[in-house]
Amino acid sequence: MSQCNFQKFCRSWSPALSILILVCRSVDLSSLLCRSPSLSLSLSISVDRGLSLSVDRPPKRSPSISGVFTGHCGTNLDHGVVAVGYGTEDGVDYWVVRNSWGSNWGENGYIRLERNINSIGGKCGIAQMASYPIKTGSNPPNPGPSPPTPVKPPTICDDYFNCPAGTTCCCVYQYGSYCFGWGCCPLVSATCCDDHSSCCPHEYPVCDIDGGTCLMSKDNLLGSKVVEAKSG
Repeated sequence: MSQCNFQKFCRSWSPALSILILVCRSVDLSSLLCRSPSLSLSLSISVDRGLSLSVDRPPKRSPSISGVFTGHCGTNLDHGVVAVGYGTEDGVDYWVVRNSWGSNWGENGYIRLERNINSIGGKCGIAQMASYPIKTGSNPPNPGPSPPTPVKPPTICDDYFNCPAGTTCCCVYQYGSYCFGWGCCPLVSATCCDDHSSCCPHEYPVCDIDGGTCLMSKDNLLGSKVVEAKSG
């Protein structure tokens, strides 16, 4: 049985809380083989985030694996898993290990490996190679708030009247060459019809006022319905 010595692996140890604050790049799980009540929460912080582990590959075609696995396995590290928790059942300590073979394997994709066994490598070699990512640099500078969305300018009809952005000005009250009242066609770059009350999209620029349609051309009957140019 190896001697418990966490100080050489990690930088911060709080005996009062019985919690090992893991800030080192790799974790020596062999020291967890020591049986000590003070270690009950030794991996609580680390396991919450998940520990990347290498183990001896478990049987892939064993969907019937259930309960704490106490059977035979080697220490030939050839498979990657993640430790996500631990516990005790009927006096047997175990690691909760997430596999990558789908929910039909093991216990919904997980296996409980016996923990605190009398082996320097741990069950299936679980204590030989464990790691998790750490943050070593400072946070990037705050880019600040996003710039406001540009406001689209209105459509200018004349010196006194505008239509909303994305619309077309159509004269609804005209005398000679002067327009005394404007309407807003809810289309971009639309064609204003001669009835001074409707408009057509630019894809169908020919107004058929009698038919109430907009045509692609005089010779092409494919079209759409005219749109009302609402008075301002």
